Amino acid sequence: MKTKKYIVILVMMLITSQCFGMASTQKWYQDYKNKKTNSVPVITNTPPVITNTPPVVTNTTPKPDYGKYHPDGPANNYTFVWKPISDGNKKLAIILPHTVKIPNETHLNPDTVAYVDIVLSDRATLVERQARCWSLGNGNRANYRYQKPGDQYPTNGWTKVVLKNGQVLSYHIANTAVRTEKRKPDLIE
Repeated sequence: MKTKKYIVILVMMLITSQCFGMASTQKWYQDYKNKKTNSVPVITNTPPVITNTPPVVTNTTPKPDYGKYHPDGPANNYTFVWKPISDGNKKLAIILPHTVKIPNETHLNPDTVAYVDIVLSDRATLVERQARCWSLGNGNRANYRYQKPGDQYPTNGWTKVVLKNGQVLSYHIANTAVRTEKRKPDLIE
C-alpha cells in the first residue's frame, strides 16, 4: 500500500512540475508532507524556477482546408500508392486514390474502375492485369492485389487505371522495388 502512495506522490510531482513549474511542485510537496493538503496542486503566483530544459514548441499554424480535392492535399484519400510488399500476402498491392479530378471530380471504386494494368515503359505491352478490386480500405480506397512482389515487375514501367467510361489514368513507376505515392496521375488519356 505504501508503494502505491509513493507512486501517486511521484506522479503528482511530475505532473505539477511539468504543468506549473518546479516552485509550485516544491510548495505542494511541502504542504503534503506537513499534511496541509490532500488535493491536486493549485497554480500560485510563485515565480518559476529557471532550468536548462528547452521550452516545448508546438505548431500553431492551422492546417489548410483542401476541400474535397486539392493536388497538394493530404495523402490519405487522394494518393495513388504502389506498395511493393503488402502487409497481408507480401505481394504487390496498388491502392487507388478515393477521388481524382480529371477535370471533374471522379470517385475511383469498383463501380467506376474497369481494371488496373501494369505495363512496360512503352505504355502498351501488358505485364499483368487486375480487374478485381480485392477490398475497399485505407480511407475507403480501392485495393488491387497482384501475383508477385513489386520488385519482380520491370522498372520504369507504368500503372494504367482504366475507367469504365474509357478514360485512362497513368502513373509512372520508376523503381518497382520501392513504395511510390502520387497525388495525381502522370498522364490522363
